[in-house]
Amino acid sequence: MADLVIDKPTLGERGSLVSLLLEQPDLQPYVGAINEVELADLEMSLEWYCVPAGATLFNQGDPASDIFFVTAGRLGVFVETGKNAQLVAQIQPGELVGEMALISNERRSATVTALRETNVLRLPIGIADRLMSSNPKFMLILLRLLSSRLKSTSQGYPTKQAAKVIAVVPINNGPIDRDFGEGLHTEFAKLVRSAGFVDSRNMNLTTAELDAFEKRHEFVTYCGDVRSSSWSKRCLAQADRVIFVANGADVPDDEADDCIGAVRRLRRPADIVLLARSDASRPNGASAWLRHFSPHEIFHVRRGRGADYARVARLSVGLANGVVFSGGGARGFAHIGAIRALYAAKIPIDLLGGTSIGAIVAGVAAMGGDADEITKMFHHAFVRNNPLSDYTFPLISLIRGRKMSRLLRHHFGETTIEDLWKFFFCLSTDLTTGGVRIHETGLAWRAVRASAAIPGILPPSIEAGHVLVDGGIMNNFPTDVMRSLRRGRVIGVDVGTEVPFSSNIDNIEIEDKSLLWLLFKRRGRVPGILDILMRAGTIDREEQRAASQGAVDILIKPKLGSMGFMSFTRFDEGIECGYRATMEAIEQLDRAPETTAGEAIAAS
Repeated sequence: MADLVIDKPTLGERGSLVSLLLEQPDLQPYVGAINEVELADLEMSLEWYCVPAGATLFNQGDPASDIFFVTAGRLGVFVETGKNAQLVAQIQPGELVGEMALISNERRSATVTALRETNVLRLPIGIADRLMSSNPKFMLILLRLLSSRLKSTSQGYPTKQAAKVIAVVPINNGPIDRDFGEGLHTEFAKLVRSAGFVDSRNMNLTTAELDAFEKRHEFVTYCGDVRSSSWSKRCLAQADRVIFVANGADVPDDEADDCIGAVRRLRRPADIVLLARSDASRPNGASAWLRHFSPHEIFHVRRGRGADYARVARLSVGLANGVVFSGGGARGFAHIGAIRALYAAKIPIDLLGGTSIGAIVAGVAAMGGDADEITKMFHHAFVRNNPLSDYTFPLISLIRGRKMSRLLRHHFGETTIEDLWKFFFCLSTDLTTGGVRIHETGLAWRAVRASAAIPGILPPSIEAGHVLVDGGIMNNFPTDVMRSLRRGRVIGVDVGTEVPFSSNIDNIEIEDKSLLWLLFKRRGRVPGILDILMRAGTIDREEQRAASQGAVDILIKPKLGSMGFMSFTRFDEGIECGYRATMEAIEQLDRAPETTAGEAIAAS
């Protein structure tokens, strides 16, 4: 601890340290419970410390010798679980840390690290013991604090880590794009009641002054200047979340590696924005950054595009809209109607995911097309040129699959998933491992092709020796994947349930029927092979369906009636059903209070 003391204030500079405590409204209950004699003892014992961001105040298992009053900044409490450390609490200004040692007289039960530069006052445990012995009121306050923390920990409440302070810092070798920094601040200001902006002109402010500025605003943006400057480093240390900024053509160099590594050691969540020209039709450059950032942490932005800046703002503060589309064959045309309704209601779509036909719709939308473009593409692909019409001798599947692959390659080209305008994922089933494959990187057309490869209808996709088929076998409605990203609201459109699938014949031995009967008299009485295979490839277990529908904030179930998996000629009807169901859900949302997962608004 001695190396963390940077400036113990004198009486002439700050007044007494007890007076400093009394300036903290949240600490007044502790100090106010102490008489004048005890205050004098406290004054002689307090020590002033500044803990740099990322530094450790004490480690789990250390002997307990002191407690700390936090006066500025923020501390994180981490519990070591094997090789990982889980953040279980955050200590704000006006709170105590280390007080459990006063009660249990045991070693530290957690590691406490500065999430940002933090000012603390240290009180030796011996002085605290005397205060507790002589002043029951002081002891009662501590016991109440301890009880409250133990209750929240034992009930498993997740630590809320909503970003209040975001640092925007260049990661390429050049100055910050100020237009982007200021434009992003403008978008943040639309999401909160009060937003503050701090740049290098404020570099001389003290930690306490910055802390006071943050308290006056609901949200604060720190804008760096150049990579690795003292000001940019301070912005990183002050932030709850970091947004690195680079040009799309830039690749990481050694200094970028060091900067990103330093942020990871500070336990900061970080995203990267890759800036493209304002008129760019396709983004690029994400693949070079994948060793540092997960795909959902890479944002493509066109310079000067307010809509792109707004998307980054929503994603950064956890107010984004993630839309998930289920599998369901031709019933998936309803997804197009859902997109049309969301755009009509001016509800932005920030992340997309899906399975099978839902994966195709989500992938096309992630490329940035509007509702009209998506509608035209699907009408041409599935109505005018049915990609499931190139039948073959069924050695592997009934459909050769060449038309489907040609369609997808024509539309997606050589675009990778990580270089779509919006984050996108889709699911396939890995028959080699017996598990789910989540596609977030690689060629978009290959991923979508694997997700839609219903066994028996389309040939499987082979990747590195793994046999991949339709994701609906394992998870036809992957809302849980979207929920795990923790970027905001999850909207799910489910067309794979309540599908009419039965025979109007009570009892029949189909194997006894003649080929003539099967060819001419079966229709409308017994499902055909394509319907059977399509249904088998997209049916959910009851518990899986319940979990998927429970992971959404808005559940949309279009009333598709008798529309079957192969009803490609009912294109307009499917779109209209999806549009109506989505508009009904939006109307309910406008009338209802804010909901969370598990308290979903459903429209069907």
